[in-house]
Amino acid sequence: MDNITAAKAIVNEQFPTCDAAFLVGSTVRTEATPTSDLDIVIISRNATSPYEESFTAYGWPVDIIFHTESSLYKFLKFDIIRRRPVLAYMINEGIVLKDSDGFAQTVKESATEAFAAGPAPLSEHEMTHMRCELTKLYDDFVSSPSRAERLILGPGLAYNAMKLMLSFNRQWTGEGKWAYRALYDYSPELADEFLQAIETFYRQDDNALLAAFALRILNAAGGRFSESIVRGKKPLLSQDPAETLDIVD
Repeated sequence: MDNITAAKAIVNEQFPTCDAAFLVGSTVRTEATPTSDLDIVIISRNATSPYEESFTAYGWPVDIIFHTESSLYKFLKFDIIRRRPVLAYMINEGIVLKDSDGFAQTVKESATEAFAAGPAPLSEHEMTHMRCELTKLYDDFVSSPSRAERLILGPGLAYNAMKLMLSFNRQWTGEGKWAYRALYDYSPELADEFLQAIETFYRQDDNALLAAFALRILNAAGGRFSESIVRGKKPLLSQDPAETLDIVD
């Protein structure tokens, strides 16, 4: 049974009272592999809580992402704030399997609008934090004499460099395979340069290209961060140090 027919049968049999259903994921993008499953987003306005469920049906592994109306918009907002629009992207590209009173179309329009608008500019705090993290990773990566340490540090440096580049330019980010896809969507040239730097590092144990790539991104975003930074609330200290101590006579 093909993906759409199977997905519609699952919705009709297991979620007959839902208000909206979308088939999403790799089978919609015609990027399915032998291990791909049917990703189905279900939305029910009368449900009390969201959940996820995995099972097998009609010869397909199935992942259900179930939302109430309130949880749907809560997760959409959360994804936008963290700059990884997982749910918005899925619904935006998804195929409508069920639409009760136009609700699915309304949801799809909201997701499409949010996805097209892109993320907000980085706040000063966010920029400082990301520059600080990338600077520390860069310093550790270029200064470590240990190949084992560089092999561990490399992925973190690469990911944080991509994340800063995309966030600084008001582009969506991603994790895992979606990180590279987001970079490629933004700039195929940068993505190719990044891939060359990664391959050179792992194949030849030459970290120069990857280090240069990360440093260029740092410089574009304001440069290496070497100023003082405080995380959390720094306590005020008394002028008399003795007053801050618990002294037992």
